Amino acid sequence: MTLLLGDILKIVRTAIGDTQDELADKLGIVRGTYSSDERKARPGKKHSSIEFYEKYKDVFGIDLYQSVNMQRIVIVDPTKLSWGIIVKLIEVGAFIAVIPIFEILATASTIPLYQDAKHAQPIFSLPIEMYPHAEFGMFVKGNSMEPAIYEGDYVICGPRLTSKDIKNGHVYLVGTDDDENTIKILNLDKKKKLLSLIPTNPEWKKKDIAVEKVRYIHKVIALHRKEEGINKHTKPI
Repeated sequence: MTLLLGDILKIVRTAIGDTQDELADKLGIVRGTYSSDERKARPGKKHSSIEFYEKYKDVFGIDLYQSVNMQRIVIVDPTKLSWGIIVKLIEVGAFIAVIPIFEILATASTIPLYQDAKHAQPIFSLPIEMYPHAEFGMFVKGNSMEPAIYEGDYVICGPRLTSKDIKNGHVYLVGTDDDENTIKILNLDKKKKLLSLIPTNPEWKKKDIAVEKVRYIHKVIALHRKEEGINKHTKPI
């Protein structure tokens, strides 16, 4: 089934929860103009004004031209919509064309996770070309991984993994049933089904948890130092 421009507009509007009047108002156009696009637009057909495409991208962070060409909704700026709306769009096949970076969620200590990434709001993004296999980034709080990772650094994480994918001695972001969200070196004991969370700071002790208590695992694939500035130097993990 071909995804028409009008289909894309309807899907996004439904996810946002706006009426045509409300959405047209956000775009600064009259309802009739917007309504016409939802009803009649076809692949490759241009809006009466190219400004519509640019305005839509500026307001909602979605590139309509790429979306029609790729036949899926292309999100180019995830800071324009709430993360809850973006999750709804992802569930119907939307693609985030950048790497969203979240506020302090990852912790290099053992504080509880106060906000699940699915309901957080990214504060900026990086070009996907920087890390083609990355899924998201998070700022770090805590000192258990010093001197490898400092508070205020942010880490780039790959796709979600299972315990079978763990390579002992590598750094991962781990979420547990206890709502702990932590960055540690992992060692997996397959026989005992135990996962050791190992800090690099000697003042911290390692922690063993049952594999069954792990909710998610993401490999940390790169690190940006706080003092080196966002979008600048990186250090592979």
